Amino acid sequence: FKTINEARQVLFEYIEVFYNRQRVQKRLGYLSLIQWVKQWQRQASQLVAQQIVRKSVDFPSWPGREEK
Repeated sequence: FKTINEARQVLFEYIEVFYNRQRVQKRLGYLSLIQWVKQWQRQASQLVAQQIVRKSVDFPSWPGREEK
């Protein structure tokens, strides 16, 4: 490297862009950060969808459209 700043930049990019995103982490259940985020997003989407379905079932009838 020509300068210390160039070396720092390359090291930073390696750690932040590659290493932290690819390596598995014990605190994340032995998933990489990217895998964990995708799993969390899927689970959160499923929970939101379930809540929407429950709320749509729980809505009262519209006025004037009561079931007979």
